[in-house]
Amino acid sequence: MLKMFGFGKAPPTAASASISTTRQTTEQRELVRMALHDTLRKHGLQSGSITCDILPTPAGAKDAATLVLLNVVQWHDALMDYAPALEQELRKTIERIDSSPVPGTYTFAWKFAPECGCPHASMPRPDTWATPGRKTETGKEEAKTELHRKFDKVHSEYDHRSSGFAPTEPGTFR
Repeated sequence: MLKMFGFGKAPPTAASASISTTRQTTEQRELVRMALHDTLRKHGLQSGSITCDILPTPAGAKDAATLVLLNVVQWHDALMDYAPALEQELRKTIERIDSSPVPGTYTFAWKFAPECGCPHASMPRPDTWATPGRKTETGKEEAKTELHRKFDKVHSEYDHRSSGFAPTEPGTFR
């Protein structure tokens, strides 16, 4: 009679604990894959250009972060410039989708497929690393110029004429 309530049963074995761990890993894998697909689609990247794998955590580690291995399958020149932003967006998407009461912590690692198409086959000269890159500064200046060009008033031959309207003057509030 008491066996029905769990009394007298043997404690769960390591095999049943590994089944629950496998189920949790499968759920996490699907969660991260769905979040990655959603993040890539949202930001205009091809869905197969980056894939992911969940690496298993050690058996004794309870509070260890889940290691997500991001595999670059198709190279894009701007990818490494925006890798930290991509990780941050992926983390936000995982937190938004995850319905577990205790949110997990995730650590990201990158892996590059040999056929990904990266144009850099060898390391640059050592003095390359001594000078800071100016890529972001030029990008900001170009964006500023483009913004001014986009929103500047188009000049015409009628600009010098008066419209006949009095200039707007601020009034008092009542």
